[in-house]
Amino acid sequence: MTHIVLVRHGQSTWNLEHRLQGQTMHVPLTDLGRAQAEQAARRVVELVAPGTAVISSDQLRAVQTAEPIARALGVAVTTDARLREQALGRMEGKLSEELTPEPAPPGIDVADVRWGGGES
Repeated sequence: MTHIVLVRHGQSTWNLEHRLQGQTMHVPLTDLGRAQAEQAARRVVELVAPGTAVISSDQLRAVQTAEPIARALGVAVTTDARLREQALGRMEGKLSEELTPEPAPPGIDVADVRWGGGES
């Protein structure tokens, strides 16, 4: 049986600032985020066998979260760009309070809108 354990990255500096991250690559974890990653590592080793693969987005905050988990399992982190967060276009880096409501274009499902020029 295959087990897949999903772990969201720890708190990043942009989470703390209420900035939209999207596919911005360089956003690091805060001290709290690093502590969360260590906590996640302690939990993951209870769920999977040593040597289990650890695959992460190549974004800094994701890699910094995956590293303690990989270390605890005795493996290296494998990165995959396909695991990046949704691209948010020109909204990336903006504070949440800087965002303005935009109506969905007529006849287009809200899930298909490329908000801020990012991914639908």
